[in-house]
Amino acid sequence: MARPGADSESSVRNSVPTVGASNRPSVDDGAPRLIGLLYRILQASSQSAANYASDGMAVATLQGPRPDNQDRVLIALLGSTDGNPHNNLACFVVADGIATLTNGAQCAAVAISAFIAAMLAEQRLPIEQRASTALAYANVQCFRRFKGRSGTTLSAAIISSTNLVIANAGDSRVYGISGGSQLERLTVDDSMNERLAGHADIDPQYASSKGLLQYVGMGEGFSGSVDSHTAPYEQLLLTSDGFNAVPIAVMTGILRNADARRASQRLLNLATWLGPVDNTTLAIARVSAAIEGASSLPRGASHFITPTSANYIYFTDFPGELNSLAQARERERTTGEDPKGAPREGESRQHPAVQVEIQQS
Repeated sequence: MARPGADSESSVRNSVPTVGASNRPSVDDGAPRLIGLLYRILQASSQSAANYASDGMAVATLQGPRPDNQDRVLIALLGSTDGNPHNNLACFVVADGIATLTNGAQCAAVAISAFIAAMLAEQRLPIEQRASTALAYANVQCFRRFKGRSGTTLSAAIISSTNLVIANAGDSRVYGISGGSQLERLTVDDSMNERLAGHADIDPQYASSKGLLQYVGMGEGFSGSVDSHTAPYEQLLLTSDGFNAVPIAVMTGILRNADARRASQRLLNLATWLGPVDNTTLAIARVSAAIEGASSLPRGASHFITPTSANYIYFTDFPGELNSLAQARERERTTGEDPKGAPREGESRQHPAVQVEIQQS
């Protein structure tokens, strides 16, 4: 991950408003509890190499030559609390912690966790507005925790039965493929060379720099990108910058000639053969499978998939039930009590408000 640029740029695209005290998500009191739960799930998935695939969806990661893996990836199938399956969402998110700052892996996990918490909480908003709120909220949560000393990219594809929304900050990427066409890149890197190239009044040394202009965790002045897409994409591919050197034609051929599990493994193998210089992470979505997976969720259920695990969480009253779960966990920490509804790894228990089922792959 390239070091952030010194300047920020917000006028070249539709921007996400900076989130301050007056326009934070209405669930700010409840969301941190879900952030903590998702953070633990994501940190448990920090493997040197891992691959998980199910029903036309896949996530995979490779540490490569780096001393640790600062990429994080999540599939989140989010059930609506109104019981209408058409309001359920499939969210695919990749975040790449900035290695030249501190705590990149932790920042990436916080960013995804905050993004998904806001997506789950703000169900009354239209999807594009939910994504804008979630992206800005992720920036705020990362800045609060790391005081501007850490940062991460974040790229997300949010799929419903009627919409596709892409959110992006940094230089992770989202691609789409439809019909007989090649992969189409749906995001523009927030790097100086992509954002400033072609501007006649820009010094060429800056226009060729890969430094980031925008990233989650930068705090004030953050401006992410959120766009709706109407093209009938059959598949989506999300990647961290470890894949940026892989030719699009090669990735297209792999996606067209393999199921999600095989495609994810072949893409990781390809990155290895090309000699990766960074962590390499991806998510694959067969759009029809993602819609089917999300629409089949029972009311209030969410399904979270990382490269190492699948986790099912059921909510019907957000954030009230998260408070109940957090209180149960706090009792366990302070008194040694082993409460119902606070399952340990590999267990499933019933709490009066929340059921959490954890399945390890």
